Amino acid sequence: MSTPPTFDANTADTRRIGRWLGTALDGYFKDDIGRWAFRPLEQHIGLHDDLADDLCAIYDSLAASAQARWRTAICDLLAFHGRDISKRESTRALIAFAVLIRSPEVLDVLPGILSGEDDGELLHLAVGAATALASQTEASLECLERIRTSPAFTSHYAGLILVALCHADPDNWLRHVKALAIPMGELASQLSPESTALRFYASNILDAISLSRVSHASLTALSAPGSDGLRWLLKEWFQEDQSLLRLRPTAFGTRIVLRADDSICTELHHSHDLAAFQAGRLRAFRRTTVAWECAGLNRPRVAVCNDDALTELTSIEASREALVTTISNFLGPHVIGQLESFPMRRGVAIISAGEIPIVRTGNELRVPENRLLRTNYTDRVRYLSKRSQHVSYSLRRFAINDRGAFEAAAMALDAHSTA
Repeated sequence: MSTPPTFDANTADTRRIGRWLGTALDGYFKDDIGRWAFRPLEQHIGLHDDLADDLCAIYDSLAASAQARWRTAICDLLAFHGRDISKRESTRALIAFAVLIRSPEVLDVLPGILSGEDDGELLHLAVGAATALASQTEASLECLERIRTSPAFTSHYAGLILVALCHADPDNWLRHVKALAIPMGELASQLSPESTALRFYASNILDAISLSRVSHASLTALSAPGSDGLRWLLKEWFQEDQSLLRLRPTAFGTRIVLRADDSICTELHHSHDLAAFQAGRLRAFRRTTVAWECAGLNRPRVAVCNDDALTELTSIEASREALVTTISNFLGPHVIGQLESFPMRRGVAIISAGEIPIVRTGNELRVPENRLLRTNYTDRVRYLSKRSQHVSYSLRRFAINDRGAFEAAAMALDAHSTA
């Protein structure tokens, strides 16, 4: 099969371009005649590793008016034989070509090439193209929504679609998470315990929307009663070992920080509402212990144990208000009444699921007699090394090098193990 050498890429109309391109692709993939399938433009073919890049070189050589006709021809060609399995290689090349030339026109036809019998390859191609062309927000969003409701869509692709939707429409990321709650729940139930797929999707959503779009309102929605289908994201962001994000109490609210880089953060100025969120988050733990230590004029150190692991160790502003806010953020607002008159210097608060919080302060603390033996560097290392399975390396290093942090961590660990 060959193509007529009289074809003029600059003057041909849309129909003629479509016929020429379809015939050339058949000759290239089916008849295996190589670059000669694209006569009289064969000089552009074979210069790159991928045929789509060669086609892009042809496109770049055209006048602007001709380029518009070529984009329409690509759409028509995809719509005409996009579902034809025998032309799968041509379809793949056309989609890649459309992405390279930034052709938003193809977003209208991509959902139409999918069918319930697809093996998933076309869906991957379509979602990838819609994501790559995400600057065309409305068209990309409409394309992805049509893919989501197409017969080809299954829960296996829920994470892929969700990430793409968040790229195309980051301001409405929570709406997309809610819309895909059921298929994401199905996907989560199919994954093995060793799978990192949910972490991958949660991380990519965060990259797509940026930390600045994570607000106290969205966190409240993720943790609200009846929102079980959204908890997977909350878990990966905040609750898993080495979660992607941390919550750090401040004097005026709470700061969300990226675990991998504390300098990347966003402020939430709704400490009371956030406390309710925190209480909901911590109900998943059997027991939570918060201990604090403030020596002299130093900033208080606060340590938190969830179940049997030390999960937080930080310093806060040296004020009673900041300390009350910090503790209530971890245990819930219902402990504030017990904290209003407590001494700032030292204390422990413990809450078990479904129980009234226990707050111990000052002389009420039953501090082990050998606490005084754990004040030098060597003894701190010895104490924490015996509990290495309960304390992460970064928190252990902080506690070893800071006496106040160590005291808070040791009180939290001791009180937690004896409560």
